[in-house]
Amino acid sequence: MWMNRDDIDRMVETAENYLPEVLPFAKYLADWRDVVDDNSDGWPHWTAGSKCAEKLMKLLREADDSRRGRGSVPPRELFLKALTPIKSFATQRGLPKPELDEDRPAPAANRGPRF
Repeated sequence: MWMNRDDIDRMVETAENYLPEVLPFAKYLADWRDVVDDNSDGWPHWTAGSKCAEKLMKLLREADDSRRGRGSVPPRELFLKALTPIKSFATQRGLPKPELDEDRPAPAANRGPRF
């Protein structure tokens, strides 16, 4: 599911407060959105720039849904794999690649329904 500017900012805030294990990936998406904004007509208008981030947006939505007891936070490996299309697109277009900020990587959490 596509995320607009407000959705992305809300996801960063949610990750800061409730899902620290996905915070680096939420910030990465926000940084990528800014790169797209700076090098095109904007995030909502340049679909190629946002399309390469579809997997990352989907994983972040799944992580957010886990707070409501729907599923669990996807594994870190899937988040890392979801960065590949963004990095490839940036390289092909000569755009700056966001850095994954993991100075203090959060512990992997196993969230999901608790019985």
